[in-house]
Amino acid sequence: ATRHLARHYVQQQDYASAIEYYRQALAADGLSDVANREMLRELAQVHLLDENYREAAATLERALRIKLVPAAPDFLLLARARYKLQDYVGVVEALDGIAANGLTLDIIQMRQALALYYRAGAYEQCEDILKQLLKLEPKEAGHWHQLAAVYLKQNKRRQALDLLVLAREKDIAFNEQELMLLVDLQAVNGNPYGAAQLLEQAMAGGQLPANVANQRKAFELWFQARERQRATRALEKAAYSSGDTELYLYLAQLQMEDQQWQAVEQTVLKSCENRLQDRYVSRAKLYLGVGLLKQGREAAARQAFINATLV
Repeated sequence: ATRHLARHYVQQQDYASAIEYYRQALAADGLSDVANREMLRELAQVHLLDENYREAAATLERALRIKLVPAAPDFLLLARARYKLQDYVGVVEALDGIAANGLTLDIIQMRQALALYYRAGAYEQCEDILKQLLKLEPKEAGHWHQLAAVYLKQNKRRQALDLLVLAREKDIAFNEQELMLLVDLQAVNGNPYGAAQLLEQAMAGGQLPANVANQRKAFELWFQARERQRATRALEKAAYSSGDTELYLYLAQLQMEDQQWQAVEQTVLKSCENRLQDRYVSRAKLYLGVGLLKQGREAAARQAFINATLV
């Protein structure tokens, strides 16, 4: 009778009365262990609704001490209560009890456990759950990208790269941030060529914006890969689309190293279409002078060198 009254007060959101009647019902000791455990679960949920997380955890621990086969939701609820108490070690201990008791989770419960493990910083356990989820839902893009993030949390960059490459091969969806992560992972794992190639393909296909930052990144990656022609083309796109003086001068420097003297002159003159800041004047005039001298235009080159000394 008191249990029914407790449920009535829960529906009325009178949690204090509900808790009192649950306690009376449990103290009466007139029900079986199975019924008492169910009542303790209900009481714990009321404590959670009432935001009394310490009592919720204590109630669930009491339910788990009953000599019955435990149920996975009890451990999940206990982990949730401990998380609210910021007891992250307790969260992991509660969730680890699921596997320790040979219990299995359905997909929804796996996702709940994953979220709690992740918030508690238990990345190895997250890795195990995500691998199970990938077997059950291999087309779910979120599982692939979450697993890559978990690998990175453990500094497993090679595994994260291999996973994302496999995801691309399986046509798993990537957003801009996830594509840039794959580009960066290619680079830090010693493959700037693959990183630059992926970046340019993504820009050409509209998956990534062909903005100055990405074009400059493509230049840097091609340069690391020792692909000078491709690096120069990428830098040329970045400079001409942005009008950035510094990029123009980097481009002129590359062209000078490749002895493209007329291109050096054109690039420097392009950079000078807008008034140069003082810190760029000497460098621009120096490059212009070299370009002119190598074309045999000595008088113009001499004037450029003199101008280079004025600032």
